[in-house]
Amino acid sequence: MQTFAVASVAPAGRLERWNEQLSALFSNLTAEPEEPTDFDGRLAWGRVESVMCATAWARSCRMHHGAESIADGSLLIKFQRSGRAHVSYRGQQSLLDPGDLVIFDTERPHELQLLGDAEMLAVTLPRAVLGERMRDLDRVAGQRLPGSDPAVQLCARYAESLWHLCGSRSGGEVSIGAASVLSGLLEFCVPDPQAHGAGRIGWEALQAYLQERLFDAELSIARISAELGVSARWLQKLFAQKGTTPARFILEARLTEAGRRLADSTYREQSITVIAYDLGFGDLTYFGRAFQARYGMTASEFRRRQSLN
Repeated sequence: MQTFAVASVAPAGRLERWNEQLSALFSNLTAEPEEPTDFDGRLAWGRVESVMCATAWARSCRMHHGAESIADGSLLIKFQRSGRAHVSYRGQQSLLDPGDLVIFDTERPHELQLLGDAEMLAVTLPRAVLGERMRDLDRVAGQRLPGSDPAVQLCARYAESLWHLCGSRSGGEVSIGAASVLSGLLEFCVPDPQAHGAGRIGWEALQAYLQERLFDAELSIARISAELGVSARWLQKLFAQKGTTPARFILEARLTEAGRRLADSTYREQSITVIAYDLGFGDLTYFGRAFQARYGMTASEFRRRQSLN
């Protein structure tokens, strides 16, 4: 990890050195302090694979990335750690509070006005890793993504973990697919167009639908999406708000029912194979592994012990 502090430079050259460091890190970003003679700031930065992470603390100033700046083909993600900031991007205006997130495309000009002392965690992602996700991310670039959103909180926690990894000795040597993971988390932060219009459903409606189809072997996120008339991303966000995923939710529900039936004497004449197939498990080997991971024993041992109770 590398660091830079304005206080380490002679007063006459502080702003020039600050802008040199800022420009190198954030695609030709330049700062204009409200009080140049009283300006102070600190930077720290590091890298995990292709992801650059940096923290920036500064006193009130205007930071801008002009149209004449040279883009580096990156997406810039900023998490507001403390203080407040005003964002201008493509004619949009946003006010960031602590915990909020904003995304910038470095190919477009933008401006960030720090309203007093403020600190940010900034992460850059190569556009090349985003693929089809770039279309959705570009739609919300410059918009405030609120820190109250569980998806934003999850993304921020992952970004903070990358930042701490930058400070470790192995930060530049690990192989964790950081860019791919972070871009996937960012996708969950993007508001779904259906969230405020036709096609929106709530958790209760989704549960009612699943109750009728939970043990259907053909149940999938694509089928749920098609039958309910909502996007797959909207469904994934509903599950994420409950701390789970569609696949995990379905698996846990099926395993719970498997345990209930194996302990119920009315199902004693049914074989474990029949029960597994009836609950939507098309692969008995997979069912066996999942059951043992959940209950700590095989299905046959579980049934035997329950019969002794």
